[in-house]
Amino acid sequence: MPLIGLDRFAGFVEDWEAEDVRLLGRLLAKLDDSMKEAKHREQRPGGRRRQR
Repeated sequence: MPLIGLDRFAGFVEDWEAEDVRLLGRLLAKLDDSMKEAKHREQRPGGRRRQR
């Protein structure tokens, strides 16, 4: 993230409790992991399974 983006983010959360900022970071990391896993599943040969 560019430095200006970090400054802007800091402005958004400046009134937040530190634990809330840490929770947001953990949730964003979890979302990133889920997005990577979904992309990996979609790229497997054979694609997605059909629903019956």
